Amino acid sequence: MVTRDSAAGTILIALILCVVCSVVVAGTAVGLRPTQRANRELDQKKNVLIAGGLYEAGDAKDEIEEKFETVRRVLIDLDTGEPVPEEVLEAENIDPATYDPVKAAKNTRLNKKIPAGALPGILTRAKYNFVFEVMEGGEVQQYIFPIYGNGLWSTMYGYLALDKDLTTVRGITYYQDGETPGLGGEINNSRWQASWRGKQLYGPGGDVQLEVIKGSAPDGADDKIDGLSGATITANGVTDTLDYWFGPEGFEPFIAKQRQNAAGGTDG
Repeated sequence: MVTRDSAAGTILIALILCVVCSVVVAGTAVGLRPTQRANRELDQKKNVLIAGGLYEAGDAKDEIEEKFETVRRVLIDLDTGEPVPEEVLEAENIDPATYDPVKAAKNTRLNKKIPAGALPGILTRAKYNFVFEVMEGGEVQQYIFPIYGNGLWSTMYGYLALDKDLTTVRGITYYQDGETPGLGGEINNSRWQASWRGKQLYGPGGDVQLEVIKGSAPDGADDKIDGLSGATITANGVTDTLDYWFGPEGFEPFIAKQRQNAAGGTDG
């Protein structure tokens, strides 16, 4: 017979407590999952709006949701630049409402290898990613793209907004990184981010020309961004991020399609 004060009784009570605690923790986690998902979605909407210059400090949830009603989220095939067809979504078992490109980048069924050195330190990307189109009067006024690349200590996740000409920068924001405060962490400085507005992403030849340089950008240089003092590796990571995500492996096929459609007078 197992008694409470025996060694076996102590072990039994400990096991029961472990099981009860595990059930409580698991139940709480499951119960909080919808709230956590809703908070992530709201944070994503907020950061998309920040990149597009549409968010005002202090905007409440309802204001964020209202402003985001002007934004159309399109899941595209990065290789073709086209929206992912319904039959592909069904075949891949993808629900655009819950699809996460960051997680998909780690899924062998949904990812693609990145050429060596194209995005330093990152080996794969998702085959499909979102583009956010800000609409007004039935027309796209700007495009907002999710971007990420490695800095010194972390992967830096953000959004870059382009005007409808698909080369003039409307804004940039980083929402997740682990760079050193006061150094690489200056990618989160609103003044540095504001310096991106009006810069030109592409050069006359169609290649990505925008880069973060050492020191201050010369007056009138529309393809240079002020450097980050003491954070050369972080700055280089930002430039690498632009080169990759707006090159042929990233959003360039989509951008080319939109320009072709605009030139032909069709909807983007």
